[in-house]
Amino acid sequence: MGLNFTTTRGNKITYLAEGVNYLDGGGYRGNQGGILSRSEVGKSIGLFYLYIAEGIFQSEEEITNHAKQPGAGIGDYKFRDVNGDGIINEQDRTFYGNPWPLFIGGLKGNFRYKNFDLNVLFQGSYGNDILNTANWWMRNTPTGEPYNFHRDYLDRFHPVNNPDGKYAAPNFLDPNNNKRISNLWVEDGSYLRLQNLQLGYTLPKELLDRLKADSFRVYVGASNLLTLTRYSGYNPDLGVRNVLQKGIDRVVYPFARTYLVGINLSF
Repeated sequence: MGLNFTTTRGNKITYLAEGVNYLDGGGYRGNQGGILSRSEVGKSIGLFYLYIAEGIFQSEEEITNHAKQPGAGIGDYKFRDVNGDGIINEQDRTFYGNPWPLFIGGLKGNFRYKNFDLNVLFQGSYGNDILNTANWWMRNTPTGEPYNFHRDYLDRFHPVNNPDGKYAAPNFLDPNNNKRISNLWVEDGSYLRLQNLQLGYTLPKELLDRLKADSFRVYVGASNLLTLTRYSGYNPDLGVRNVLQKGIDRVVYPFARTYLVGINLSF
């Protein structure tokens, strides 16, 4: 058996060019949600840079007693006044979550019993967060373009039928900008995947002699057989396309599960 793991969680930006205070990691879908990540000196690369949603406005009184949030109405998301200036704006974005795992690793095992052999490979990561832009896209009211919603969006706010709804009430004008990227769309990205599994059987020597063969092995196997994760997206293994945008799921196509049967024969 073999085990390997590594971590890049402790990465830290020590210097940016003179006059550069930060680097932003880009937006999403025409920047409707705004900037997604930010990199600053003294912090890790590409941390999520978001608004903090603190629930849904239930009454006009609640809106009045909250920091001024232009366009807010009953059923809209309530965002945190991070800098305490009494108004919700771009200055209330803050670092939230961490796309860098505490560790990533793999476990490989090769086992043999008599004429049977078993090969397994597990791999995964632990302690990282993912910004699920697919959830953001399918659980918000569209502004100007129709598309399908996820069924979870049925759990949206309604003052009578669903006052405890998880998602904001639909509003096609969206004056409150409920679409702004917030902590609502950050999920635990830890996972453990059974990447490869293969079971084989090699014929004993007396049978090989009858077949006049040096070796005869049959096997069955599978790849991407099982993934254990709390992440709701297609695939928690996003890779790193751009370190400024690590952990941002732009709907990576899911890995296919494959099965195979084979024979290794030599004379």
